[in-house]
Amino acid sequence: MKRFFWLLFYVFLCLNPLKVMANRSEIAVNAKTGEVVYEKNATQPRYPASLTKVMTLYMVFSALDEGIINMDDKLPVSKYAASQKRSKMWLKEGTYITLKDAIYSIILRSANDVSVVVAEALGGSEKEFAKMMNEKAKELGMNDTHFENANGLFHEDQKTTAKDLALLAYSIMHNFPEHYHFFSEKKFFFNGKTYKSNNALVLYRKDVEGMKTGYVAKSGYHTITAIKKDGEKLIVVVMGRKNPRQRDQAAINTAYKGFNIVNSRKIKPLSEDKKEVFSLKKPLLSESAANLIAFSIRNANLIAQNIINAGNTRILAEKGDWSIQIGSFKSKKSAINAARVAKESIFAEGSEGASTIVIKRGKYYASFIKYLGKEDAESACEEIKANKKPCLVIAPK
Repeated sequence: MKRFFWLLFYVFLCLNPLKVMANRSEIAVNAKTGEVVYEKNATQPRYPASLTKVMTLYMVFSALDEGIINMDDKLPVSKYAASQKRSKMWLKEGTYITLKDAIYSIILRSANDVSVVVAEALGGSEKEFAKMMNEKAKELGMNDTHFENANGLFHEDQKTTAKDLALLAYSIMHNFPEHYHFFSEKKFFFNGKTYKSNNALVLYRKDVEGMKTGYVAKSGYHTITAIKKDGEKLIVVVMGRKNPRQRDQAAINTAYKGFNIVNSRKIKPLSEDKKEVFSLKKPLLSESAANLIAFSIRNANLIAQNIINAGNTRILAEKGDWSIQIGSFKSKKSAINAARVAKESIFAEGSEGASTIVIKRGKYYASFIKYLGKEDAESACEEIKANKKPCLVIAPK
C-alpha cells in the first residue's frame, strides 16, 4: 500500500511540475541599484497569470519610444480579442480603443481583451506577439521565462520566476521612466464611466508606488509592487499566495525584510563578489519590418488600393528606378523608423543603393524604399505579402 502511494505521488509530480513546488516565491530588489537584497524560492517556475501583462506593456513602451505607435492611435478590436475571458473591458468586435486607454485598462483593470487588442496591433496576431515577447525576455536576461499569450490566461507552457519578473519591473522603471507613472494611477475614465484600480495596495497605501497583480487558479495570487521607505525604494515580487489579502500582506512583509537588509548593509556593506545585481539592458528595436507594417495597416487607415497618388509616383520614379511603399503612419517619426527598419530587415545584404523616403499625404506620412531594381522591389513585396500585409511595387515612368 505504501509503495502504491509513493507511485501515485511520483505520477502526480511528473504531471504537475509547477503545482507541487513550494507554495511561495518572493524577492526584494533595490530599485535604484538593481541589487537583490532578499529572495526565497525566487527561481522556481511559476505560471505568471496577469503579471504577463507587464511584458505586454514593456513591448508597448518600446514601440512608443521607437515612434511606431502613438498614444492617440486607435486600435481595432477583433472577434478573437472580444472573446477573451474576464477580467475584461467588454469591448465589442469592430470597435476601437486608443492606445492610452488600452494602457490604463491593462494596468488598472487587468483587461484580457485589451491585452489581445494590443498584441494584434503590434504583432499582427497574438501568436506572433508572443514570439516578440519571448525575444524581448531573452534580450533582457529573463532566461527562465516563456510566453504563449499576451494576457496571462492559463497555458501549461507559459512560465516565469519571481526573479525574472523583478528584472522586468526594474527594466521598465529605468528604460521607460516617462511611462512608468501609469502603474501608479488609481483611476481612469473610459466610455462614460470611471474605473478604479483593482490593486488595493496602490489604492490605499501611500508608501506603495505601483505596479501589477495577477491570479489564475493554478498559480495562486501574485503581485509586483514598488514600495518606498525613508528615501529607499524596493521592487517586490510575491507569487503563489492563497488569497489577495495574504498576497498583499506578504508583499509588505517582504518589502520590510528588504528595507531592514538595506539599512544593515549601510552599516556593514557586502563585498562586491557577494552581491547579486541585475544587469540592465537598454531597449533595442527587435520588431521585424513585418510587425511594423502590420501596425500601419491595422491602425493608420492604410488603403492598399489607393496607397499613393500620381504626384508621389513621379517623385519616386524620378531616377527611373523601382520603389515600394511599406506603410502609412500618423507621425513622421513613425514613418521614418518603419522605412529604416524595413530596409535593414529586407535588404540586409545587397541593394546598397536603396534608400528610404517619407512623403506626407494628407494627415499621414507614407514610407517608401526607392532606388531598387525590379527584381529587388518585386521580391521585397512578395516577402511582405507572405506575411499577409499589403505592399505596392512602383514601376519607373
